[in-house]
Amino acid sequence: MEVQTPLAMERRPTRWRMAVFRILAAVFALGSFAALDGFIELLLPFTRSESYLPYELHWHGGVHGALIGLLLGGSLVMLLFRPAAGPAVLRFYILGHGVFLVALAITDWNLYVKKLFVTGMFAVVCLSLYAAYPYRDQVFRSSGETRTPSRPVALLTAAAAAALLPLIWRGISNQWAGLDDEFRWGENSALYLNLIMAGFFAAGRSRDSVRLGILTGIVYLYLAAAALTIPHHAGSLGTWGGIASAAVGAGYILLSARRDQG
Repeated sequence: MEVQTPLAMERRPTRWRMAVFRILAAVFALGSFAALDGFIELLLPFTRSESYLPYELHWHGGVHGALIGLLLGGSLVMLLFRPAAGPAVLRFYILGHGVFLVALAITDWNLYVKKLFVTGMFAVVCLSLYAAYPYRDQVFRSSGETRTPSRPVALLTAAAAAALLPLIWRGISNQWAGLDDEFRWGENSALYLNLIMAGFFAAGRSRDSVRLGILTGIVYLYLAAAALTIPHHAGSLGTWGGIASAAVGAGYILLSARRDQG
């Protein structure tokens, strides 16, 4: 008689557990796009309407949409459709929220304390997803990481990081200077830090590194479109930055797609 170990059982999830995880992923993805305004703020760089935010803040709105909607919400959409291929995606999703909270605490401690409920909300979301994930033994372990690391993706990420570091510092220093009473400048830094982390994940050995690479490329392409639409807004990457972001985004997508075929 064959005895199933806990690890073997973990790799053969029951239908109800898979269903619970998918329901949670769908609900939290919807929350990222709707309740946390990820979708509506994604559109702001491409409209002059001031019904939601003043026009001069539309770049910052786009940054919020890129981080909360595209990058983190998009991670949940990938997990929703292919949970078995997503341990590193869930790892990135959890760590991405950690980066957001650390950036908020470092750049504006008073605002962090004032919005302490955000920490609690993110903790509930991440812990719920981790607890329900059918393959959680693989989330923070190297098991199942079978791909060969991609040097081209790693080099692309290193180059992008070198270009983003001054922008990360600009966001931190402007938030410290009190140029905004919300987390707009600091959120710029949080987005760029998460993009760097996503890039290195995309270069890694995990089975879902290709998917993270494509998602990262999509976010860079979005930032390129936003920057070229409103190049003179405060915080915008500008025309040349938008062109560079488009090149980086295309690079991630092409390298990841090629890696997937290899």
